[in-house]
Amino acid sequence: MRQAQQRRAFRRSYRRVRFRRGRRGVVSVIGTLLALLVFFALFGVFLTQYLPLWMTDNEAQFTAQSEGSLATLKAGIDTQVALDGPATYTVPFTMSSQGVPLLAQPTSATLSLLPSFCPDQFATATGLPNAPQNCVFERTTMASSGTLTQNHPYLNSAAPGSVELQIPNRYYTQETFFLENDALVQSQPGGREVMLLTPPLAISRLGSNTTVRDTFLQTFANSSEFVGQGTEDLTSTLLTSQAVTSADRFVATNGSAAPFTFTFEIGTLNLCGWFGYLSSFKNASVNATQPGGALSLTVYNGSTNITGATPYSTGVCNNQGRYTYDLTLTVTKVSYASIDEATVQLGLNVGGL
Repeated sequence: MRQAQQRRAFRRSYRRVRFRRGRRGVVSVIGTLLALLVFFALFGVFLTQYLPLWMTDNEAQFTAQSEGSLATLKAGIDTQVALDGPATYTVPFTMSSQGVPLLAQPTSATLSLLPSFCPDQFATATGLPNAPQNCVFERTTMASSGTLTQNHPYLNSAAPGSVELQIPNRYYTQETFFLENDALVQSQPGGREVMLLTPPLAISRLGSNTTVRDTFLQTFANSSEFVGQGTEDLTSTLLTSQAVTSADRFVATNGSAAPFTFTFEIGTLNLCGWFGYLSSFKNASVNATQPGGALSLTVYNGSTNITGATPYSTGVCNNQGRYTYDLTLTVTKVSYASIDEATVQLGLNVGGL
């Protein structure tokens, strides 16, 4: 009898021990789940708030670095033209942004060399493209009318190559940069374009004399493209360089220098970036001309003069049809003009060609 009572007491004690142990296990599981919930909540905040800010900063730095590389390349080419050297100039381009380990991949850019684009070529007499709405080109002229003892007009036109850098940012604004006609244009989705670095075009006036200085840069490039990470070298090789002036080109019957008309003309896909620059340039230089002289800016799309359509609509700036627009800046009654002519070869990888 006594043994039976001891066994019942042991069983009751065992059940109480088992109950107490089971309660501690439930508390441990709940604590673990709460810790996991706190972790996932913090991790979710990191993914939705901090990670986008981190990557936005990475892509903003990468975009600024790419813009700086293109600016360095343009400055190097301008130095080659102005000083007739060095023979080659190389700029390294970083091709991807920083990423976030295990969470966000780096953003990779695409660096492209675009060859000349003008399938219908130019008219020999005028130097104008036969299909201006389908031609990226540059054209510079000096011409004078009237009775002159010496009249030697200047005409130079070409379809240069260009550099395009596409940055498909995922967190920062997507950017596309164009280095064309010795100028750097920035383009963003939605039709926003801006001229970041202008071509070396200047108009000045001293007394009654109006002077124009310009550069006619023709770039050659084989169609090539680089996509990836790391760095890629882009080399500019100077092929030819010479200075052309208006001295003794236009002489009146009395032996004095005769005034002439200077035109700066380009065909471009980036209408809004170039128009913004040229219109501002015209307005800033309007007082530089002689009495009776004038600056004018026209825009032509192959069929109609569209100067009066400004400010241009988003659809025009988006340029979905990939039309080129002909912009012409005309300066009358010019006394003297100087043009630095140069040709450079652009190439990717070491050596540049």
